[in-house]
Amino acid sequence: MQKLAEICVHRPVFATMLVLGLTVIGGVSFFLLGVDRYPRIEMPTVSVQTTNPGATPQSIETEVTDRIEAAVNTVAGIDELRSTSTEGNSRVNITFDLSKDPDVAAQEVRSKVDPVIRNLPETADPPIVQKQDPDSAPVMLYSISAPMPVVELTTYLEQTVQKRLETVNGVGEV
Repeated sequence: MQKLAEICVHRPVFATMLVLGLTVIGGVSFFLLGVDRYPRIEMPTVSVQTTNPGATPQSIETEVTDRIEAAVNTVAGIDELRSTSTEGNSRVNITFDLSKDPDVAAQEVRSKVDPVIRNLPETADPPIVQKQDPDSAPVMLYSISAPMPVVELTTYLEQTVQKRLETVNGVGEV
């Protein structure tokens, strides 16, 4: 390092060109650096949804949601556990640490929920365990209204508009 300082003191033009060269290379590299605006991040989130038609939110909470939460709470790596109980519907969302593989997390949750099925009310449907996929979220939502009966509008949309939109390249679901 001392040798470089000695050369730069005796040859100031060399030192200036060296600094200028490093600055130009850094500037060019900075502007050519690729940045992804929407990076592919797979959040390890799993949801467990159970329906029990006609049940009150209180009975859903005590007979379904609490039992599923108790079973799932023992899975390692949970960052956040949230649940929602509405009339006839229970939803438990489990968010894991980013280091957790989403497929492994979903499998562990399934294995913990399976024994709970026999403790749920007989009128309840079996729980559905799903891995959340951010890529499957809708990109655009449309609301359509027209001066015609709802049945006619629905029929027109399903038979004409939906079929045309589904054939467009890049459209996943209509």
